[in-house]
Amino acid sequence: LILLFAIFVDDAGVRTRDSSRMLILAYWGIMVVTTGTGRVLYRTARRRLLTAGVGLRNALIVGWNAKGRDLYDRVLQHPALGYRVIGFVSLDKRKRDVAHGSASLLGHSSELPSLIEKYSVKDILIALESSDHNRLLDIITHCDGHDVSWKILPDMYDIVSGQART
Repeated sequence: LILLFAIFVDDAGVRTRDSSRMLILAYWGIMVVTTGTGRVLYRTARRRLLTAGVGLRNALIVGWNAKGRDLYDRVLQHPALGYRVIGFVSLDKRKRDVAHGSASLLGHSSELPSLIEKYSVKDILIALESSDHNRLLDIITHCDGHDVSWKILPDMYDIVSGQART
C-alpha cells in the first residue's frame, strides 16, 4: 500500500502513468509469489515435523464405541493431523480395563476435568453414537474452565441433512 502511494506521488508531476502501473503489477506479482512460497514452505515444514512427532497435541477421544475406535485408527494413519491420542473416555461407567491399540480406556466422562489436567490435554475428539447426542452438553460442561478445543465427528444424518458445520 505504501509502495502504491509512493508511486502515485512520485508520478504526480510526470505524465508517464504506464510505467507506474507496470511497477504496481510487478509489486503485486512479487508479493503473491513470495507470500505463496512462504506459506507452502511453512506448511511443508510443519507437516514434516508433525509426522516426525514434534509438536503433537495431547488428545482424548470421548466415546468408547466403533466410531471412537475408527477415529483412533484414522488419527494414527495420519500423524500430520497433530494429535497424540492419550486414551478413550467412556459414557458408560461400567466399561473398564479395556484398550484399543496403544490407547486404553481412561475413565468416564464425569472424570474429564481430572483427565484433562493429568495428561495436559489440549483437544477433545468427540465420537458419539446417534443415541448419545443428548449427552453432548454434559461433555462440554465437564470441560468448562479448561483450555481445550472440541472436535465433533458428525454422524451420517448430520452430513446428509447439511447440519455438519460444527
